[in-house]
Amino acid sequence: FRKYPQYGNLNVIDGIEGGGSRYKSFQLRLNRRFGNGYSMLLGYNYARQQDEVFFNDISNYLGEFSWQESDRPRHRLTFAGTWELPVGRGRQFGSSMPRVLDYAIGGWDLSGIMTWRSGFFIRFGAMEVLGDPHVENPTPGRWFNTQAFARLPAFTPRTNPWQYDGVTNPGLFNLDMSIVKRMPVTERVRTELRMDVFNAANNMTWANPNTNVQSSLFGVTNNTLAATFGRRAQLGLRVEF
Repeated sequence: FRKYPQYGNLNVIDGIEGGGSRYKSFQLRLNRRFGNGYSMLLGYNYARQQDEVFFNDISNYLGEFSWQESDRPRHRLTFAGTWELPVGRGRQFGSSMPRVLDYAIGGWDLSGIMTWRSGFFIRFGAMEVLGDPHVENPTPGRWFNTQAFARLPAFTPRTNPWQYDGVTNPGLFNLDMSIVKRMPVTERVRTELRMDVFNAANNMTWANPNTNVQSSLFGVTNNTLAATFGRRAQLGLRVEF
C-alpha cells in the first residue's frame, strides 16, 4: 500500500542509508573555441570525499557512524582537441589546388581525447597491521608492502584503517584518436572517410591487486583492468547529402 509502487525500490548507491557525505573539489577548465583550424578543451579535477559509515561490526551493531575518506581517485585530467590540417581547397595552403589533388592530400582532420586519473585507494579488510604498507615503486608482483599485514586473530574487532594515503590501485591512462578525410562530391553531397583508434598508445592498465592476506597472490596484480583493452582501430565511410 505504499505510494507510487510503480517506481520500485529506492536504492542507495553512494554511501549507506542514514549516513552523510561531504565532497570538496578544485576544478579547472580551459577552453579554446574553434578558430584558425583548431580547438582545445582541458579539464582537471582534484576531489576529496568523506562518508559517514560503520567502521566495523561493532559500530554496525551499535549504529555508530564515523567519517571515513572515500576510496575515489583524487586526480582526473581530460584533454580533447581537433586540428584541421591547413592543406587543401579552402584552407591555408593549396586553397586553389585541383580537386583531384585535393582528394589525395587535402581535407584531412585530426582529433583526440586523452583521459588520465589516479588510482582508487586500496581498501583493506580486517587485518593486523605490523608496519607501513606503502612502497616507493609499486610493481605488479608487489603493489604494496605485504609484510605490513598479518591475519587478524579470530573474534578480534577491526582496528586497522580502511585505506592509507599514497596506497592506491593502478591509475588509468587512455588516448583515443581519429583521422578524417573529407571529400566533397557536389555542392550538396560529400563523403567522409575516417579511421578511429582506441587506446592509440596501446597502454596497459593493471587490475587491482589482491588484498586477501591469506592468498598466495596477496599484493599481486596479474591481469588487466576490466573493460580495458589493447589498441583497436575501425574504419568508416559516411555520405552526407
